[in-house]
Amino acid sequence: MLRCVFTAFFLMTFLSYGQELTFEVRVVDSSTQARLPGMNISAYQENGLVETMLTDSLGVVTLKLTPEKEYKIVVSASQKVTRFFNVDLTNCSLEKALMFSGISGSCQVSLFLEREGVDYSYVTNNPITRFYLTDREIFLAFDPELAGKMVREIERIQSGH
Repeated sequence: MLRCVFTAFFLMTFLSYGQELTFEVRVVDSSTQARLPGMNISAYQENGLVETMLTDSLGVVTLKLTPEKEYKIVVSASQKVTRFFNVDLTNCSLEKALMFSGISGSCQVSLFLEREGVDYSYVTNNPITRFYLTDREIFLAFDPELAGKMVREIERIQSGH
């Protein structure tokens, strides 16, 4: 009986831990590339806020995300332009997450000072990029076209054109 209880506990523990995917967010200053501690990282799902954390002394936070869900990850700080990206795990079944326990992703987000009189609406209303799981990988891929468009828009804003 004790063995059966232990086996059931072990299986439930394995399943509950195996169902989360890790996603590391690193936050740096756009001009110096210095890591930024104490930045706000908020994870949202369709029904609202899921979790809010602060980056550690190295400007890093590790999120635990659930398969079969979609997330909007918002990075913000006082006097900085708020940025966000999307993580789409709708293509990641619970079974796949259990089979490949190393599924993970990471993103470096550069924050820059908000200057008065500058229109940041494109940056604040559009994602930096979108991360998603392909059929062949255990590391989340990103949309390079979306990321490239954001880079060009930020360069345009910062150059004053």
